[in-house]
Amino acid sequence: MSMKTFLLAAAVWLVGTGVLCAQVSAYYRPAQRADTSKNPAMPGLATAQIKAPVRAEVLAATARVRLSGVDMGKIAEQEAKEAGKNLPPRFGALIPVNLGLEAGTWQKTDSGDVWRLVVETEKALSVNLWFDEFRLAEGASLWIHNTEQTMVVGPVTAQNNGPDGKFGTGVIPGDGAILELHEPSGTRERSRLRLSAVTHGYRDLFAGFSGAGFGQSGDCNVNVNCSSIAQTPSDAVAMIIVDGTRSATGSLVNNACYNYTPNFLTAFHVLDTAPFDLNLGQNETNAVANWVFQFQYKSPTCTPSGDGLASHFVFGAQFRSAWFNTDFALLRLNARPVIPNTSFLGWDRTGAAPTSAATIHHPAGDVMKISVDDDGTPLTLSGWWNANTHWRAAFNSGTAQPGSSGAPLINGAFRVVGQLHGFLNTACPRPGNPGYNRNCFCGTNPNQRQADFGRFDLSWDGGGTVGTRLSQWLTDDPLVTQTNTTVMPRIAGPGQLCGNASYTLLNPPPAGIPVSWEVVPAGLVTPSSGTGTTANLTLLLSGNAVLRFNVGCGNAEPFTYPVRVGGYASGDHPVTGPSSASCGQQVFYNTVPLPHATSYQWVNIPPGATNVSGQGTRFLSFTVPSGIFSMNVGVMVASSCNQGGSPNIVFTNVSCFGGF
Repeated sequence: MSMKTFLLAAAVWLVGTGVLCAQVSAYYRPAQRADTSKNPAMPGLATAQIKAPVRAEVLAATARVRLSGVDMGKIAEQEAKEAGKNLPPRFGALIPVNLGLEAGTWQKTDSGDVWRLVVETEKALSVNLWFDEFRLAEGASLWIHNTEQTMVVGPVTAQNNGPDGKFGTGVIPGDGAILELHEPSGTRERSRLRLSAVTHGYRDLFAGFSGAGFGQSGDCNVNVNCSSIAQTPSDAVAMIIVDGTRSATGSLVNNACYNYTPNFLTAFHVLDTAPFDLNLGQNETNAVANWVFQFQYKSPTCTPSGDGLASHFVFGAQFRSAWFNTDFALLRLNARPVIPNTSFLGWDRTGAAPTSAATIHHPAGDVMKISVDDDGTPLTLSGWWNANTHWRAAFNSGTAQPGSSGAPLINGAFRVVGQLHGFLNTACPRPGNPGYNRNCFCGTNPNQRQADFGRFDLSWDGGGTVGTRLSQWLTDDPLVTQTNTTVMPRIAGPGQLCGNASYTLLNPPPAGIPVSWEVVPAGLVTPSSGTGTTANLTLLLSGNAVLRFNVGCGNAEPFTYPVRVGGYASGDHPVTGPSSASCGQQVFYNTVPLPHATSYQWVNIPPGATNVSGQGTRFLSFTVPSGIFSMNVGVMVASSCNQGGSPNIVFTNVSCFGGF
């Protein structure tokens, strides 16, 4: 298939999403954006539920930390020393901080406690936040606004708690961030947060934040959304925030099991930074635990370029293998990105020279671009440290620049055959160096539009060890030479099971790949396990269950789907309220949010109570009448399955004689 077909034709792809929740989304603020269609879909979160801006009077009373910024003279000296070392380009510098919950401001609300902190760094064009202590309580949610409140990141929840207690964000435009932590009433433990560093962005990754265009990569680059057929492969590509200060590119790749283990292919030299010596030390391989992988960072239109802020990021990865001769590195992300149409690229290790190819990348940290070599002749061989270890692409559309490193080279069958090592354009100064011109990479000299990609087929056996080859992680079957590009499956079915219902794994893996399912805990439905892509379930007992589809071989993370079996009982909605009150006092009660509740019916409100508000919602308040000694206020929760079981009651002792 020619690359013209790649750009213009239609193809059939497996479409779907995963359902893990260990990723975070960035959203446009509807109040500031007339067009919110760019907001990514997020399971369980409608656009209307995106966190509202912090009110001006609340923000004025919020603790604020102002950092002094960075020394651009020292940064220029450092970048000059790194010139010619083929390192990923810098866009920012880390500023160490030590800011815990004690640095912010707490506010008491009817629904719980809210903590806020504003962090600003002088003259920054963007920021990233890095936490060395990060443990959110169950039920808590963290939202992060940029200081202009034109975008918001979140919700970050306990599902984002990592095993090492660390967390980092994607790039946030502007000179700072507003952190807003919500802890609902009845939370058993407090969240623990400590901000350890802030990336001060001094190279503008958001030059087009107003929608006029980014302008960070060369004008000859082509937005990936100019190609309708490139959408599926582009949904596997991410921009990498390396060590909080540099940017690069990489992609998710399938294994032969098609179990959607989040294997991520990028370039060896992206890791080889401390120092650059063609050898990876433990500090360099461990550093990937603090990388951020930003997916869907695209212009929403072909032209003009948009700001691309509707994106998702995954924090952290584990090192798998790498080999300097072909400049490959394979990581395993800490979680699958949970976004619609996330794809995993297939690969081809036959060694056949592609007659047409494309790379999808983030040059200079810009929104995602596509560059094409489609002149009808096979790609030629080239070498860096050894002969014939790379494919050389000569782009007739687009180019490659610093920041593109690690991008996949995709052949006409939509399979990876290499990853970007570097480009021949030695005449173009790198970002931050004197004479840098982004359009130098778009020059008419043939060398200015060529790039070398480490060969996937040679990386397969690599250096012959577990830590230097791809085969160890992608298949143990020597007969498998190719896999296909697919998209993560997703589960479709009702969120609440009231009787009988079917649940389907949409867009399953290729034929012959095993699929099984189970419902935990067992005993709530029948049957509780089976094989195939459809589960036909019948209610037995009420409770909360999780449907798990296991796809492919090995011990990969299953695809999960929470199901409420039956209606809600009193134990599902505990009530929080005062244990004692006085006549004439305004009292407040609340219960927990339930995803399938249709109404909250408060019962036993004492006769004569005034100023009653909140009936039908999770929150109730009223003024206690005189002449009573106690109250047994409770709530019943209705859903599609029933109008509510027995109420959950809280006892309140009433005194009408206090102070006399």
